[in-house]
Amino acid sequence: MRIEFTVSRSQEYFSALVRPDVRRVTRRGVLQAAAAFVAAPLLVLVSEGEGVGTALGILCVAAAAGLLLRLRRCVRATHVPPYGFTSPRTWVITDHGLDSSTDLTRLWWAWKGLRDVDVRSGAYVFRHKSGALFDVPRAPMTPSDEAELSAFLADAGLLPKGAIATRA
Repeated sequence: MRIEFTVSRSQEYFSALVRPDVRRVTRRGVLQAAAAFVAAPLLVLVSEGEGVGTALGILCVAAAAGLLLRLRRCVRATHVPPYGFTSPRTWVITDHGLDSSTDLTRLWWAWKGLRDVDVRSGAYVFRHKSGALFDVPRAPMTPSDEAELSAFLADAGLLPKGAIATRA
């Protein structure tokens, strides 16, 4: 197997790539902030507006507000790709591994070092055993490239047998 293409990834590509993770983290943070906002008046009510309960209620409100502001800042930051990530990049996928290179950098991963793959609508996201991620855009791939890669990933145990990587 040899699949090779060169493409520049756009800011929209990176936004779509991180969207599922951002949603999960944001949802959890908003639920935590909501719980703190609900707990605050209950603490004040239980303490009858005096002492430690009131202080804890005020602390809950401050913590929830701080959490929401931090989430907002993190969400904005995830939608801006790091410098150089949008430059033209060449991907080469072979029986030996994944290769990604620019004029200045090169990254190569062997298949045996991979833990799993997450097939998203715009990219294959490979996870290394160390936890690092390697994304391969799907847009430049032909349907036969996708079928060949899906079959290879299934044989390698990275994609469930019979699972077909279709574009959503």
